[in-house]
Amino acid sequence: MLFRSKEIWRSSAQQRLGSAGHFYATPAVAYGRVYVGATDGKVYSFGADTGDLIWSHYTGGYVYSSSAVWHDLVLTGSYSGRFSAYDAATGDTRWTFDADGRISGSPTVVAGIVYFATLKGTTYGLDALTGKQVWTLPDGKYSPVVADTHRVYLTGYGRIYGLEPSHPVG
Repeated sequence: MLFRSKEIWRSSAQQRLGSAGHFYATPAVAYGRVYVGATDGKVYSFGADTGDLIWSHYTGGYVYSSSAVWHDLVLTGSYSGRFSAYDAATGDTRWTFDADGRISGSPTVVAGIVYFATLKGTTYGLDALTGKQVWTLPDGKYSPVVADTHRVYLTGYGRIYGLEPSHPVG
């Protein structure tokens, strides 16, 4: 498919204290929506066809990473150290988890576990539906994992790990 450079819509972060935040995060697209975090500490949901603001939610700190969208949830970390799951349709908070430091890298969901890392060097694995911690590793800082049908591969700060999960991958 060839994309033309005709602008269809344009939106921005909401004004806060006289200025709008900036979008550093890569947007995620699902359910006819575009989800993106901003430096004003909010996660936004825009209509993919119109650019209309559907909802926004304050996270407590800058949002530099993209969100993961999975099973009607928008999973997002922020510089507040809080990792949250929002209802993709309404923006209502489903659960939150307080990590040990700022979150800058993008989360990844593998087999129902959402992985993310903090700038303090800890990688977490949470049950994506409940937010309950099920796994941790004292390494990592940014985007934590990828997987194939056999293993999870984790990028630490100075190492890469190949891990066999205790649950099926994919």
